[in-house]
Amino acid sequence: MTTAKIELPPKLLPVFQGDARYRCAYGGRGSGKSYSFALMSAVMGYSRPMRILATRELQVSIKESFYAEVRAAIEQHEWLAAHYEIGENYIRGKNGTEYIFRGLRHNISSIKSMAQIDLCIIEEAEDVPEQSWRSLTQTIRAPGSEIWAIWNPRDENSPVDVRFIHNQPSRCRIAELNYSDNPWFPSELEEE
Repeated sequence: MTTAKIELPPKLLPVFQGDARYRCAYGGRGSGKSYSFALMSAVMGYSRPMRILATRELQVSIKESFYAEVRAAIEQHEWLAAHYEIGENYIRGKNGTEYIFRGLRHNISSIKSMAQIDLCIIEEAEDVPEQSWRSLTQTIRAPGSEIWAIWNPRDENSPVDVRFIHNQPSRCRIAELNYSDNPWFPSELEEE
């Protein structure tokens, strides 16, 4: 049996340990949140067949979605790259795992009718209004399903802050990360 090795920013390790309904990370840009969540979703999709909904409030095209992060995470690990088929607008695992990329604002009705979503990843969760949160949390109801949220805080009373920081639900694992917590912080951002 071969063992695969993945690395995450140390502050994120507790977020991905144990049972959880919600796994969240918030903080500044360059902290490694999005890449780490993309990588962990690909690892989970490798380990068992899953339907993974990757969403954000506004998404005009696949290029403005979480797709690029997932693709980069998969392509950096040979064993994941061998498992996934990546097309211009899709990512599918050999075991039946499929990623679905949708914006919330213009697709909430079609998202509400989706069945058997095992994992929902909300990128740029700071921009998601409460109405969308209510629709999403009621839609993601498959047994053992999880909701992951990633955001850069701007307003301490945003729906995502109220939902996960001020009124943290049970079975929620959350971490705050900033650029200083990312061991792979890019030199280009350091210059800025």
